Amino acid sequence: MNTQHHSEKGRLAARCVAFLALLAWGDRRRSLPGAVAGILCLLATGLASAQTSITWGGSVSTDWNNPTNWIPQQVPTASDHVIINSGSVNIPADHTFVIMDWNGGTIGGFPTVGGNGVINWTGGQVDGAVTVASNGVLNVNLTTRSIWTASLTNWGTIHWSDSQTWWLYGGAIYNQPGALMDMQGDGF
Repeated sequence: MNTQHHSEKGRLAARCVAFLALLAWGDRRRSLPGAVAGILCLLATGLASAQTSITWGGSVSTDWNNPTNWIPQQVPTASDHVIINSGSVNIPADHTFVIMDWNGGTIGGFPTVGGNGVINWTGGQVDGAVTVASNGVLNVNLTTRSIWTASLTNWGTIHWSDSQTWWLYGGAIYNQPGALMDMQGDGF
């Protein structure tokens, strides 16, 4: 870890916070543009974004909530970027993430794309009932033929933009009122 880099980042963040504090006491005509500049300053230091990439290893079990199955060893939170490349994972109903890149493996349980969440699906098998919540997005761009053995309920948006086959075995797609399923590929 480069401690010099982190101390410089900390000093920059402190200056940003001081700048925002001055704006709070300053002329109201300059408050909005100054607040925008202060927020951009915090974003530049990386303090406003706590997103961590967490990769499924599955070395112990298929349990989503076991931190030793993840790299680094922590269970994903609502602000994390989850990456699943292989293996099997059983997703509980109370799971959280902001983005999931699902490139392979088998997903079971109750995967849900939460409001403002995104799943980018490029491969793998689904053995659990998936729900795309309102304002959630499921991007389907399969690199190989993939199998779906459970239901998919869409309240949000599904973009399907590939030429691979998406096999539904015993599953069904329920596109709810107000939801969008945009199919732009040749693999139907």
